[in-house]
Amino acid sequence: MEVLEDAQRQWTVKDVQSPELQQRFRPAGGKSSFGYTSSAYWVRVTLNNESSNDKCDFIRSHCIDIAE
Repeated sequence: MEVLEDAQRQWTVKDVQSPELQQRFRPAGGKSSFGYTSSAYWVRVTLNNESSNDKCDFIRSHCIDIAE
């Protein structure tokens, strides 16, 4: 898992997909809490599909929006 701190809470998904911001993600290093902060944190995970199914139906059907 990798994280990116958005201290101003201003980036969009499109912003975070830019090469500039992609390079700023850092390994979480086992950290799952960042204490009290007003920052937003973007999380990037790598999933390995070890099944014979090459679809991402599970991911699409189980997404949640927590950005409020």
